[in-house]
Amino acid sequence: ARSAHDAAESRFEEERRMRIDAETAAERLRAASGDGSNALVEELETSRQLCRDVLLVTRACANVSQADPNAVVAALPALATLASDKRGDSALILATNGVARHAAAAMETHGKDAQVAIHACELIATLARGGGPSVLRGLAGSARKAAAAVAKQFTENTHRNNNNSSPGPGVALVNALRRHEGDAGVCAAAADATWAAAHHGGGSVAAKLLEHEAVSALARSMRSHPTDADVVSKCAHAICCVASTSDANAAEAARQGGAFAVAAARGDGGGDAIAA
Repeated sequence: ARSAHDAAESRFEEERRMRIDAETAAERLRAASGDGSNALVEELETSRQLCRDVLLVTRACANVSQADPNAVVAALPALATLASDKRGDSALILATNGVARHAAAAMETHGKDAQVAIHACELIATLARGGGPSVLRGLAGSARKAAAAVAKQFTENTHRNNNNSSPGPGVALVNALRRHEGDAGVCAAAADATWAAAHHGGGSVAAKLLEHEAVSALARSMRSHPTDADVVSKCAHAICCVASTSDANAAEAARQGGAFAVAAARGDGGGDAIAA
């Protein structure tokens, strides 16, 4: 799987170079004749197909316990980069092919590796945002569809693959917070992914996160890193976002210690970080 991943990565770089050349040629053609070109469309479709190829290789690598964690760590940021386009087309392909679920499986397979956890959380957060930065009034087009596909994976209890059940992204995020409570990087990345999922997934995703005791885990992370502005702010925003989705979710978030954790952080000098 690692050898296949390296080969696919090499192909991706070549296709990326060809796509950039095609875009440049198309722009020159438009400038010269005022007309478009089909070359860009063809190259983009080739890139999308290559994206699917990379996905298949990464899926094989991430879900095998004997896989080298370094290979997984290298693959996850590459997928996040592929997903990061403002229109959300690549994110939609990745999301509908279950990449958030496979990132969760990678975290469970390599549960002790903090770097796998960080990069998997960052990938899940990117997909939950539809590939681009979060917006307050909702997503549109492919980005919205991508976020919806990820939200569905959060609300599923388990995913069956080759007769084995693996936890969904929500469980994996909470497990990462618990396993790596002392690692500020993991806590911040998991909190950001939790916020993105609840913000774009709505009440059903928030309810599922609460079912997995996500707010309790976020509150513990805040207590473990009271002077880390990144952890405090991201955990606080995740807690408040989950709580804001419904009265019932707000009550459950308070029961899990969310309101107390945010209030305590503000009282301990974390108010500026939260406000920023």
